[in-house]
Amino acid sequence: MTSSPDGGEMLGRDDPAVGSAVTSVGLWIAVAGSAALVLIGLVALLAGMGAGVWIMAVGCVLTAGSAAALRFRSRSRRS
Repeated sequence: MTSSPDGGEMLGRDDPAVGSAVTSVGLWIAVAGSAALVLIGLVALLAGMGAGVWIMAVGCVLTAGSAAALRFRSRSRRS
């Protein structure tokens, strides 16, 4: 009996290392994308757009959340 809901038919045939790697890559992509959002907000702010502040704020929140998920993901799996 497998512990995965898909019966081991998806990524890696129920190999936890593959699932962990895919999760890690996805979180790194989320960190990079949200950091890019901060830079886009900075450019918008320097261009004189008032919405740049809000874009930067959302980017900061998303970056912090993605980085926290990346940082604490292995600890939550061990417990």
